[in-house]
Amino acid sequence: MNIGDKVYHEFRRGVITEDHRPGRITVEVGSFLVGTQPEYCFPDEPGVAKISDQFDKLYQQIHKLDLNCLNYPDIHGRMVRLWEEACRGRQDRKLVHARLAMAKVFTQRICRTVASWERVTVAGVRLLR
Repeated sequence: MNIGDKVYHEFRRGVITEDHRPGRITVEVGSFLVGTQPEYCFPDEPGVAKISDQFDKLYQQIHKLDLNCLNYPDIHGRMVRLWEEACRGRQDRKLVHARLAMAKVFTQRICRTVASWERVTVAGVRLLR
């Protein structure tokens, strides 16, 4: 990977802006600069783009819940690990579908759990708005 290459990092499209030393690069993703390792980036190619788009849509469903009490760092980490496995194995359709299915179930379980919280009341007072 070289400076100027378009890549996907954590299911978001970006551009490599710096090559610091062996094993470290900077990727501009939107308005953020992210220091990372090249093995956590995947080339901007149709297969990776499709996988990334699907994972990003699922992750956005979780963010739409807009709850500060959710453990976003660990949720994000789980989604990124599944995305990385799918991208590394992108030539194996079964593996990609399996990781995407795992991400869908994970997302659905989070959304269902949060929806059940919305109905919780204490002494007639809803705990969530």
